[in-house]
Amino acid sequence: MRLKKYRTLIRSIPAYAFRQKWRRWLPRLKDDISDLYHGLQIYKDLIEIVKANPETLKPPVFFNWAENNFLAIFCVGIRRLSDKDPRSISLRRLLQEMLWRPDVVSRRSYVMLQNRRGIRASHYRGILNPFKAFDEVAIKDKSRISAMLVRKDLASLKKAEVRIRRLVSKRIAHNAPLNQIRKFPKKQQIEEALELFDRLLAKYNTLLTGEGFSTFYATPQYEWRTVLQKPWMSSNSLKKPPHYMGPR
Repeated sequence: MRLKKYRTLIRSIPAYAFRQKWRRWLPRLKDDISDLYHGLQIYKDLIEIVKANPETLKPPVFFNWAENNFLAIFCVGIRRLSDKDPRSISLRRLLQEMLWRPDVVSRRSYVMLQNRRGIRASHYRGILNPFKAFDEVAIKDKSRISAMLVRKDLASLKKAEVRIRRLVSKRIAHNAPLNQIRKFPKKQQIEEALELFDRLLAKYNTLLTGEGFSTFYATPQYEWRTVLQKPWMSSNSLKKPPHYMGPR
């Protein structure tokens, strides 16, 4: 779909239909963020385990394999959240559509949303402002969110993912010539991109649902490292599991 046609379509859709659509997107975006955090936690835990047991790096084949797979999956996950294709569900599309239609997230719709949740401004007078989350991103008259602030958030998202997107496009998904990537994203930059996406999603989730999440990192309800507390393979050659020996 061409950009001009896409923008024209967006401007013709009623505001209530947009809010419903965006709210349907939120669970999938939250799950994507949470899954990336979960993978990041396992990777970081594995690094600490290897540091404490350097013998596991002799040879380093397994750790290198695990690291390469993690980084590929993680970068593709960031790329998916920043996908601009109008057929996809992504955080970038959410912000882009809000930029084109800031009227959709109005103070009136936010007040009605909070009223349905049993939160009324009159009940909190002198204590706190239940509409602070909206007021912080609203224009001067507080009637709707500020397109300028949405544009700023969208620019931050694009800046954080640009090298990751190029890595996925030129190395992970396609085998482009080596000279097409001059600078690879650092691991810290990839992690920081996830944290930024998390903060942005939390902010706009609050505006669309009234929920007060500050992050979508979910503390695991189990200890994944228990699988490493027992030997994976017997040293007895007769008890070792079958070993892949190449094509038949």
